[in-house]
Amino acid sequence: MKRLYVLAMVTFVTLIGLGAWTAFAQQGIRLHGTVPATGLPSTEKLPPDVRPDTLSRMPPATMDEIKSEEEKKIFQSFLDRGYNAKRLHGATVLRSRFPIVARAYNEVINAYLREDAGLDEKYGELAILTSCREMNERYEYSTHRVRAERLGISKAAIDVLVHNKDVTGLDEKEATIIKFGREMFRGEKVASKTFADAERHFGRNGTLAISLLVGYYANNALLFRAYDQHRPPERLELPTFPD
Repeated sequence: MKRLYVLAMVTFVTLIGLGAWTAFAQQGIRLHGTVPATGLPSTEKLPPDVRPDTLSRMPPATMDEIKSEEEKKIFQSFLDRGYNAKRLHGATVLRSRFPIVARAYNEVINAYLREDAGLDEKYGELAILTSCREMNERYEYSTHRVRAERLGISKAAIDVLVHNKDVTGLDEKEATIIKFGREMFRGEKVASKTFADAERHFGRNGTLAISLLVGYYANNALLFRAYDQHRPPERLELPTFPD
């Protein structure tokens, strides 16, 4: 029951995040502030309130800050996987002060949707990229673009995303995912035809998985904005997009 409650709360917060984004999407708010024409974040000195260890405003959590025994066990599992030790940045690290919530986001939502929901992984990656591009969020986009290309997402689809082009001429499934994701952010609802196309190509569960992945990565983008999460050096040379 407690896990179901946490999952319900996570889904609610994700939907709130999408609603918040819709309200200011056209204002050009970006995660990384000024970005040069190359699309790479500035190499200037970090802002005074951004920590050099986490590259965000959040210090890494420690075991003595975790309250319950259940949460300590979950937090220890994060430590065993390198979070807050070797890896000090990213959404799970930011959420790790609430270990139950961090696990729900990372394992129940993200891992399940990408690996066990029945959606072809490459199309899940394209849904993630669409969400990141709509949010102008480079932290997640950079690594997921590499994965998407490796899994077989076409260069044409990436070009459409990067340069905000029309989807005409793309593979039908790729075009449907990009349209579906864009309409989640840009309109009051996804168009009936777009929704019907999604269910035709990906089924009822696949369409739901796409919707939830878009929402999950939009929520991450909002979290990164709140804590001004910057990309680590190893991600700076990965492909991303210009303004």
